[in-house]
Amino acid sequence: KKESNPDVVEEKARFIYEDYISILSPKEVSLDSRVREIVNKNMVAPTPHTFDEAQLQIYTLMHRDSYPRFINSALFKQLAQLGNNNGDGGASAGASGTATPTSA
Repeated sequence: KKESNPDVVEEKARFIYEDYISILSPKEVSLDSRVREIVNKNMVAPTPHTFDEAQLQIYTLMHRDSYPRFINSALFKQLAQLGNNNGDGGASAGASGTATPTSA
């Protein structure tokens, strides 16, 4: 978002769009039709804020759904236990039950 050169902004916006927003991309992220339409309109003249709505929607989805499911998954619990057994500081579950990185 700090880039000010319009040519660079447009190039990076096209790359992000093709990789993550385009319905043809195998790495397409889940966006509702309202946000997808906003991004499509913003792509006419990309700015550093072209993907703000998409970023907010993805962050919210991760915060409310993906991250809590991961924290409660058997895989996370197994990896957290391995980290605790190795004494490497890894990730630990805080009082809220969510993982918090520990400083090394």
